[in-house]
Amino acid sequence: MIAMSNVATKIDLERGNKLDIEDEATLRIQNLTTDEQEKFKRVQVEYDVAQSLSFKVPREMTNSMWVKVLKGDTQSRRKRLFSYLCQIESERNKRIEKKQKRQEHLELQRQIRAEAGEPDEIISRLHIKIHRSYMSRYWNNGLVRALMFGQPIVFDMGFTEYMTEKENIGAVEQIAMAYGQNKMNYEPFNIHFCNCAPDSKSSLWLNDKLKNEFVQQPLCEITSKSYLDIFPKEKLVYLSPNAPHVLKEFDSDAVYIIGGLVDLSESKPLTMAKAKEERIQMAKLPLDNYLQFRKGHKSLTLDQMMKIMLELRDTRDWMKAFRHVPQRKLDRQTNETIEMLRDRHVPSKRPQKERGATSGKPQKERGSTIEMLLNQLD
Repeated sequence: MIAMSNVATKIDLERGNKLDIEDEATLRIQNLTTDEQEKFKRVQVEYDVAQSLSFKVPREMTNSMWVKVLKGDTQSRRKRLFSYLCQIESERNKRIEKKQKRQEHLELQRQIRAEAGEPDEIISRLHIKIHRSYMSRYWNNGLVRALMFGQPIVFDMGFTEYMTEKENIGAVEQIAMAYGQNKMNYEPFNIHFCNCAPDSKSSLWLNDKLKNEFVQQPLCEITSKSYLDIFPKEKLVYLSPNAPHVLKEFDSDAVYIIGGLVDLSESKPLTMAKAKEERIQMAKLPLDNYLQFRKGHKSLTLDQMMKIMLELRDTRDWMKAFRHVPQRKLDRQTNETIEMLRDRHVPSKRPQKERGATSGKPQKERGSTIEMLLNQLD
C-alpha cells in the first residue's frame, strides 16, 4: 500500500507540473504586447498554411507549444520548431497507444484466468527480470574485490606522444572495451594504468569513458607513476609482439604489461625498445605456433589482448585463448582446423589409440601445416 501511494503521489506531482506549465503559458499568451500579438497572428497563419499543405506540424497546438514557436525569430526556424513539436506529439501518441494495447492485453488475460478459475494475479513468475543496475552493481563488486585481491595487469599509457589524435582516441576506446571485458569476468584483473599524465587528453578521455552512472570514478588505478615504482622488477613481463622469446605458459605471480599503443600507419617496436631500456622481461604470444595468419599486419587490439589473457588465466589453454583472434586475420585452412584441433586437445573418455596409429585418409590430405600443429599438441 505504501508503494502504491508513493507511485500515485509521483503521478499527481507530474500532472501538477504539467498543469503549472500550461497555466504559465496561458498567462504569457494573455499578456502579449501589441507587436507580439501581431507576430502571434502571423504564426497562426503559418501554422494553418503548413497544416493545409500536409507539412509536419502538430495536430493540436497547446499554449505551451505556441510559446515555444513564438521564440523563433525567422520563418525557417519556426518551421523546424513545428516539425520538432510534431515529432514529440507523435512519440507521445505512440506511448499512449502502446499503453492502451498493454491494458487491453492485461484485461484479456484477466478474463481468461477468470474463466479458468485461476487467481486474478500471477503469484510467481518463471522469468524474473534482471535490471541493468543490478548487473552493474554485481560487476562493480567484482572490480572492488579485484582492487583488493586480484592479480594486477598493467596498461602502459606512456606512448601518447608517438600517436596521432585519431590513434589516441582509438587506444582509449579499445581500453574502454578491455575494461568492460575484464569487469564482466567472474574474477577480473586488478587493472593499473601507469605513466598516465593527469593533464593529458588520454587521461581525461579515459576517466570519462570508464566511469558510469553507478560509480563516480573508475574502479581501477590510474596513475602517473611508472610500473617500476609500484611492482617488483623481477615480476614484470612486458608483452611485446617484437620480443625474442615466446610466452610458454601463464604465470599467476607475474605482472603482465600491455602497451597502450595503436599504430595505424607503421608498426614500430616501441614496446620492445622500452622493455630493453628498462631491462625488464619481455615475451610475445605464441601466435605463430598455433595460428597461420593471412598476409598483412598481425596486430591485435587492446581489448582482444584482454580477452586472450582472461581466457588463458582461466583455462591455461592457448587454443581456447586464441579463439578471440578475429577469423578475418587467419588463413582459411587454419580457420577450418581450429575446431578440429580444439576437439583433439580435449581429453576423451574413450580409450586412446596407440601412438603409431593413424586416423585414415582425411588426416593425410590436410597438408603439412595441420600435421605440424598436431605434432606440437602431441
